Amino acid sequence: MALFSAALFSAASLHADVLAAYDMQTAGARTNASSVLSGVTATSLTGNNLASGSPGSATFSAAPSDFYTTWAFIGAGGSTAANVISSGDYFRLTLTPTAGNSITLSSLSFDIFAATAGPSARQLYLFSDKTGFAGGSELFTGSTVSGSPLIPYNTAAAGQNYSVDLSGYGALANITDSVTFRFYTQTPTASQSLALDDITINGIVATVTEPSAFALLGLSGLALLAVSRRRCQV
Repeated sequence: MALFSAALFSAASLHADVLAAYDMQTAGARTNASSVLSGVTATSLTGNNLASGSPGSATFSAAPSDFYTTWAFIGAGGSTAANVISSGDYFRLTLTPTAGNSITLSSLSFDIFAATAGPSARQLYLFSDKTGFAGGSELFTGSTVSGSPLIPYNTAAAGQNYSVDLSGYGALANITDSVTFRFYTQTPTASQSLALDDITINGIVATVTEPSAFALLGLSGLALLAVSRRRCQV
């Protein structure tokens, strides 16, 4: 039991690493993961219900070499998560631990701006398949018109960084199959878009120990204890 408890403590005490990152800087492949931690696989960013020409790219005049990937969708209108879910306007990514591993997610961060001039109401909603794709189960909501800080327009000096704390979600811990995140976007028209950069998912990769291994560990411990007692009695 002591060894078992120590193993659990060791896994829980590990610091979070970058599981996967999307820096959008590789010409011709700005939807591919730029880095992936050993023990994990990551898909490219894939859009659903995209408008023609999406995904594209955009930069700020103050930072012309810092590329953002822009997403414009066919659906438009509405002002709630339920509206955008109904329209199916999102892009997604999936993380999968390799065989024998599990992942526990701690945070997801990204930079964002409204890629065409405002003002207009644009929203971004973050969901995962582990916590549900329904209104009320959003992991994050951001907007150009409400909340703080606001999503800036392309006239700003830089995009806004958001960091979403995932550590309180039990469904995002000890994942052994896969987890998919969807970034739902909402804009008044299909010609307007949101631009994202530096999507980073942080967490822990841990080795999954089979129950049989714990059983063998327990039996070994009992055997050692029995030998020790016999020696003490001699």
